[in-house]
Amino acid sequence: MTKHEKWTFVVETNGYAGDFERALCLYVTGYAGEYASGGDYDKYRALFLKEHGREDDADIEMVLFADLVAKEPVEHNGHYWSDYCEMDPDNITSVRIFLDHRPDQEELDTLKKRALAFPAARRKVEGKRDRLKVTGFHLLKTTITTEELPA
Repeated sequence: MTKHEKWTFVVETNGYAGDFERALCLYVTGYAGEYASGGDYDKYRALFLKEHGREDDADIEMVLFADLVAKEPVEHNGHYWSDYCEMDPDNITSVRIFLDHRPDQEELDTLKKRALAFPAARRKVEGKRDRLKVTGFHLLKTTITTEELPA
């Protein structure tokens, strides 16, 4: 029998997360999946790189969370793909960011700090004037047990 742990960083907000989950993930971690390209996503990516003293997209692999973020299978309306984040299916005002391992305290503090800064970044990048606020955080630990049985 083997056990495998999966970790998820959850950002709780006061807004509908479907409007910004990939932008938040990109701003917080530098990653947002294959469906986050062009337009405002490029602006978030450029802002992330600028805030971390990087020049271009090729450097993004060397920034902060290259060893922390993970892709997980997600489903939406019967369509499946791998992504770095998703709107929490149990709470539509929260965003789940998938992690490769449990973040240490420094990583966790940085994730929280960047998430708290996201509403201001959103106003800067998209010109949004809504009242989006980050209201909390939590970690989810999922333990998967695999047991081999005789056939």
